[in-house]
Amino acid sequence: MSKYLFVVHSSITLRMARAIIRENGWKRDNCIFLSDRGFQTGENDVKVLDITPFFIRPIRWQERKKFRSICRTNKKLLLELYFLIQSEVADSFQLFIPHSRPYAYMAMIRHPNCTQYAFVEEGMLSYRTDFYNYVHSASFIKRIVLKGVINYCLGSGFQAFPESLLYQHLKYAGCYGINKSTFPTLPDENKHIVPPPFEHQEEYASIKHLLVAGPWIEKGYCSIAEYKQLKRALFKYWTSKGIDVLHVKFHPRQYHEQVSIALFMELAGEFADRIKVIELPPEASPEEIAFSSQADFYLAHSSSTIYASQFGCRVFSYAKTIWKYWPASRVYVDHLPPVITENMISLDLPIEDSTDQK
Repeated sequence: MSKYLFVVHSSITLRMARAIIRENGWKRDNCIFLSDRGFQTGENDVKVLDITPFFIRPIRWQERKKFRSICRTNKKLLLELYFLIQSEVADSFQLFIPHSRPYAYMAMIRHPNCTQYAFVEEGMLSYRTDFYNYVHSASFIKRIVLKGVINYCLGSGFQAFPESLLYQHLKYAGCYGINKSTFPTLPDENKHIVPPPFEHQEEYASIKHLLVAGPWIEKGYCSIAEYKQLKRALFKYWTSKGIDVLHVKFHPRQYHEQVSIALFMELAGEFADRIKVIELPPEASPEEIAFSSQADFYLAHSSSTIYASQFGCRVFSYAKTIWKYWPASRVYVDHLPPVITENMISLDLPIEDSTDQK
């Protein structure tokens, strides 16, 4: 019997997977969640496979001296991923993915047991009209070389610069979103709209202030020192506003790489006499917090903005601050889609030298 495989790497993709299963009346025994980016699903009645270890690296010209070792590692990971699918799934399957950029996702699309695939709303990327920030600056000749290298590593059919939403493919079967504005670059045909996949959670109703943290060190936006400067500025802002309780939801990548969480909690300790910080569990959903409360959200840029604003929550963004002080963030911040920028209240935080005291 055919299986239904869902890549689940965030609270929104987890809830979309549940909604699609309900909408189609599929038995959960026939469904498998593929956990990515270290995301903890918390599911007990659905089989869960962790595909986080199978990150097949893109090939970039500046790493040309490492081509041999990267190819060796990529080939090994591809074989291991195929072995996992063959041994744990075995049957034919339909695949549901947030986008098509990762080589691991493309490998699953190309797997002979995959009969079709569909895109699932994941947040910000699902509302983009362009994907400028993924365009590599390599010359035509370099692109040809990179394509040859990736084909040598993984086989024909893999692109050196994969499309974010590949729909011109024989196995493409549509997309799933929660409103008609989702996936504006994809054909309307086979675009399925499901009800908002959120539930009221009484334990979230009392949350008044929520930080949706981002993996900024992990993404290479900033150094450890710069991260501390920003977070110290945020704590000063919160205490100046009389906020004495702050809930924080860390990003799955922060849990996976374990770099910035400890730094944040160390800074929280400096302000413990004025503000209590409550860390929410990894499986907590910012979207369901918005659905269940009237919390103020604090973030740089996040798909949580889309859902928080829809449910009447205020969203305060420090994107302007990171743009000013972290040049690596600018190409992304400059091209945030309107569904994000039009629903944020901008904070311009003063950043002090790391030697300054609180």
